[in-house]
Amino acid sequence: TDNCLLASSYIRNQQLNEFEILLRRSSNSVIFAGDFNSTLQMSTLQRVRTMSQHIMPSTFGLNATFPSQFPLIQIDHMFIYNKKAINVSPSETFCNTEVSDHCLIKATFQQ
Repeated sequence: TDNCLLASSYIRNQQLNEFEILLRRSSNSVIFAGDFNSTLQMSTLQRVRTMSQHIMPSTFGLNATFPSQFPLIQIDHMFIYNKKAINVSPSETFCNTEVSDHCLIKATFQQ
């Protein structure tokens, strides 16, 4: 299992390297969001945070997004790599829905 973890870590780092190149080549702002299956404390997302701004709402003082019935952990995230002036309205989280086992995240962006 140690070899699997090393391979997984290597693949994630390769993906991050490619993603960073794509961000830096972009002449526009880039918004990326979704189920990252990682908390902000994990090394993968710490690296992403050095490249971008984390945009997330606070639900009862927490940013938990999973499971939607009773959110305990934040593994869903929204980031912006901002090359141009974009204003982000406070985002909202909708939990306890029948749509997903994750909370839904909504944000409004204006140029």
